[in-house]
Amino acid sequence: MAPTITEFDHLKIPVAKILEATNNFDDKNIIGEGGFGKVYKGKLLRSGKLINISARRLDRKHGQGDVEFWTEISALSELSVFKDNTSSNDFDASIVKMIGFCDENGEKIIITHYDIKGSLSMFLGDPTTFSLQYRLWACYVIVKAIRDIHGASERAFSFIHRNINSSTILLDDNWEAKLSGFEFSIKHSRDRKNFGIHSEVIGTQGYIDPTYLMTGSVTHKSDVYSLGVVLFEILCGRHAYNPNEQDDKKLLAPLAHNHYEKGTLHDIIHPELWNQLPSRNSNQKMVFEKLSKIAYSCLNKQREQRPDIDQVVYELRASVKSHPIIILSDVEVEDASFSTTVPVSSVVPAPAPGSLEDASVETEPPVVPTSSIPAPPVSPPVPTNLPGQFPVIRQGQPIPFGLPYQLHPNGGTPDAECPEIDTSFDWHSHSIMKLMEQIFRML
Repeated sequence: MAPTITEFDHLKIPVAKILEATNNFDDKNIIGEGGFGKVYKGKLLRSGKLINISARRLDRKHGQGDVEFWTEISALSELSVFKDNTSSNDFDASIVKMIGFCDENGEKIIITHYDIKGSLSMFLGDPTTFSLQYRLWACYVIVKAIRDIHGASERAFSFIHRNINSSTILLDDNWEAKLSGFEFSIKHSRDRKNFGIHSEVIGTQGYIDPTYLMTGSVTHKSDVYSLGVVLFEILCGRHAYNPNEQDDKKLLAPLAHNHYEKGTLHDIIHPELWNQLPSRNSNQKMVFEKLSKIAYSCLNKQREQRPDIDQVVYELRASVKSHPIIILSDVEVEDASFSTTVPVSSVVPAPAPGSLEDASVETEPPVVPTSSIPAPPVSPPVPTNLPGQFPVIRQGQPIPFGLPYQLHPNGGTPDAECPEIDTSFDWHSHSIMKLMEQIFRML
C-alpha cells in the first residue's frame, strides 16, 4: 500500500464526512462504476455552501490504483498552483475541479464537483441534443484544455495526458467541455517538450498515437494525435472504435483520414449533423471546415508533422473570432500566452481535389503525404453492446475484467445531513464521473 503523501494533507477529507455526504455509500446514489470502483453522488457543505459532489471510491479488491490515484492528485495539484499564480481568467474553466480526497482506513476516494451531463462519448451519436453549434464550441474548449496542460510559456513544466478520449471529456449543464482522466499523465520539463519519454504503452483503443504504440516513446504530439481522433468523433458523430462495423470501418482515425484526403468526408458524417450545416459561407460551415483540417493534420502518421497545440489554438481562435458560432466572450479576451508569431504552416488541407476548403488560410501549406495512417492493432471485442465503450489498454494483449463505467442518470438523491467541509481551496481534478474506464494488466 502506498503511503500517504503529506504535501497534499490540506486536501484531505475525513472518511466520516464522505460517508455522511453519500448516505453511507447508499446504492441509490451510484452514478457510475468500473474497473477502479463505484462512483457515488452526494451533497456536502464547503465553505458554508452546499454543493453537489461525486465520490469515486477505489475498489481495493482489484489490488491496483494506488499509483494512478497519487499521480492524478499530484498532477492536478501542480496545475492548480499554477492557476492560482497566473493572470489567466479561464485557465481552469475546461478542467474538472477537485474538492479533495480521502486516504484513510484503507479507503482511497477522490471528490469532485458533480455538475455534468455525462461524458462526450454519451452524446456523440445524438445530433439533436448535442447539436452542431454546441459541438463546434466543445471542440474549441477541448483544444484550450489540452493547451493548458501542455503548458503556457511562463510555466517550467507540462503534462502529457496519455488518455485523451471522448470518455475523459465531460460536458456540463451548459455544454461546456471539461477534461478529466489524469491518472496516467506524465510530468515533463517544458524545455524538453519535443523529446520522447519511453514508458509502458497505455491509452484507449482507437486513440493511441501509432508511433507511441510501435516504439513506446510518448510526446505531447501523442496527445495531439488523440485530439485529432476526438475532433473527428465530434464532427462525424461516430465513436473512435466500433466493433460492430466492418473491419475497414471499425477505427475512425484511418477512416476519417482517408475520406478527408479523398474529399468525401461527408460520407461518414452523421446525416443529421450534415443537414445542420448551413450554406457554404456560413460561420458554422467555415469553423467546421477549419476543425476538419486541424483534425486531419493532427492524425499525420509522421509525428513531427503534427501541429503543436499552440498552433492549433492559434488557428482555431482566429477562425472562431472571424466566424462566431456561439456567444464567444471567452474568445474576445486576448490570451497573453499566445502571440501572432505562432506558425500556421503545420495545419494543412487535404491534397486531393474536391476536399473541404477553408477560406481563412492565408499561408501556403507544405505538401502532405497522401498515405493513410496505419490502423493500431485491433483488440478482441469489448464486452459491451454500445459503440465507443472500450477499455484502457496497456502494452501487449489486453486482458479485460470488470465493467466499463456506466452512467446511472436517475441514481437516488441523497437525503442525509450534509457535513461541513471547511476549506477555501479550489482545485482541478480528474473527473470521477468518468463513465467508461477499464484497467488491464499483463499476464
